[in-house]
Amino acid sequence: MVAVDSPFPMQTHYTWEDAEGGCRMTLRNVGGPTGLPGRLLGGLMARRMRAEMTQDLARLEAVLADTPST
Repeated sequence: MVAVDSPFPMQTHYTWEDAEGGCRMTLRNVGGPTGLPGRLLGGLMARRMRAEMTQDLARLEAVLADTPST
């Protein structure tokens, strides 16, 4: 996934692999803030994005755990 037209352009890479009777997803974000506002708020934005990503992954895990396997 690529976000290029934003004050915080980044690339997100997802990797899925078999792992101990389940599946392991690895997520890697690459990018950084641009312009003066981005540089000033970059640390705050990175922490907020990390928190939101953690919440999203927890919700995904809960949905997948609640879904019967076929």
